[in-house]
Amino acid sequence: MQSAVETVDKSSRSLNPEIQCVPEKRTENLLEIFKKMYKEIPITDTGICSVFRIAKFNPQSARLRSILVTLPSEPHRDNIISAVRRGNKNQLSSLTSAHLGIHGDAINIHVSQHLPPPHTKKIHAAARKVSKERDCKYTWLRFGRVHIIKDDTLTTVLIKELKDKLVQP
Repeated sequence: MQSAVETVDKSSRSLNPEIQCVPEKRTENLLEIFKKMYKEIPITDTGICSVFRIAKFNPQSARLRSILVTLPSEPHRDNIISAVRRGNKNQLSSLTSAHLGIHGDAINIHVSQHLPPPHTKKIHAAARKVSKERDCKYTWLRFGRVHIIKDDTLTTVLIKELKDKLVQP
């Protein structure tokens, strides 16, 4: 039963990129912020279904609330995420709040898949921590699943649970 609920939850989030660390303003227009973002990265205009801020995972956290964008398909989401990553690698500076016309200190903007909380987010956080501790070269998400690879010569390890050997200290 739990697995079926997680599957439905994962598929309902599959169209949503999550934009993190965008400073909040009372009179902000999230649609305009998103449109400015895709002017900064090399993608074409997409059919945007909705744009809104989501509640914090931890209400006491100082981290800014994320922006969630619902797009018409998974390829649209993947194109946006990969365009931001390519742009961050190939440009002199990463995508920041200044690129979006937000005044104040330039804060780096991150774009990722919207993960079903809290289980997958906990697995991803634990995998990133272990990846740093064990000098793994890559940790990434694909289709809501967490992957780790030690170096380019080894195969990918899929992390399904917090109790997986690689995630355990």
